[in-house]
Amino acid sequence: MIRRDQGRNRDAANEKRLADLWFAASVPLRHFNDNLANLCEYKRDYWSNPADWSGDDRINTAIKLDAMRERFEEIKRSVLTAFISKPAIQPRATKPKRTSAKAVLKSGKKKST
Repeated sequence: MIRRDQGRNRDAANEKRLADLWFAASVPLRHFNDNLANLCEYKRDYWSNPADWSGDDRINTAIKLDAMRERFEEIKRSVLTAFISKPAIQPRATKPKRTSAKAVLKSGKKKST
């Protein structure tokens, strides 16, 4: 992974793309975990304007990539655990077959109402 602190030049197009992707990730996460969605939005803010963020800011808001990965794994485990521990859906009781009026007339039996 190329890091800017290793003397690499900034690429505004890539940074905008990263900001857009972090925001896109935050939207569906809102349904599962507001905290993680907020962290994704912080990442968007960071990539939108990295000069406003110090290394300490990134650490204190837990938006360093390793911290984000840990959060995603926690959410994934909790969602999978909840899904796996759900009781199986019980099948519905089958309804008795209804006899059509046409079949009743053919058989000569009177249909009960």
